Amino acid sequence: MSEPDEERLVVFDDELEILPDTTSDEYGAGWGEAVEQDDRSRIEELLNDVPPHWA
Repeated sequence: MSEPDEERLVVFDDELEILPDTTSDEYGAGWGEAVEQDDRSRIEELLNDVPPHWA
């Protein structure tokens, strides 16, 4: 018979990556946008991306 769960040895592997920290759908390419090589940082892009009525 098998051992009770309280007596079973469980080894945790911290190096095992089950899910990535950032998935592909969090990037523009995941949404079908063209991949751009731009010198602007993401912060600059967000700061400059304002609604039309702000201009």
